[in-house]
Amino acid sequence: MLPIRMRAGVRAALADAECVSAEDGNPELMRWSIPAVLQPRGGRAKVQAVAGHAPNRDPVLIQGLRTAHRLVERDRARLPTVKGIPQPRYAVRLMRLAFLSPRIQRDILAGHQPARLRLEDLMRAPVPFRWKAQEQMISGAPIRAETG
Repeated sequence: MLPIRMRAGVRAALADAECVSAEDGNPELMRWSIPAVLQPRGGRAKVQAVAGHAPNRDPVLIQGLRTAHRLVERDRARLPTVKGIPQPRYAVRLMRLAFLSPRIQRDILAGHQPARLRLEDLMRAPVPFRWKAQEQMISGAPIRAETG
């Protein structure tokens, strides 16, 4: 536990997948969460930090991205075209992933997306049209799902 007054400095030092949160029992303290793997070795446990740059391929997210591209056709100039609105509504939400920034799509396929990024959240989020705004949304604050 750390004093809450250190929050700004700690947030500036966070690596990918690390987070800070207020402690439930004491609002003057915060918890710094660091992802780690517990590796048992011959009856002894060894805690090993998870490298922030290590690929973390999410098969659900990758499959969603691939399915989204199958829902979008290409014209002669290889530009995306949509001939009709797919049914059900799930397919419409999924199809939007085909229009994500190329950088975001490359990161997802390489396993370098933020650890908190999930297919369901991405499909429900109000994703901006501009690629730069998409990249800021993905790398910045947590995605807020639409209600309703």
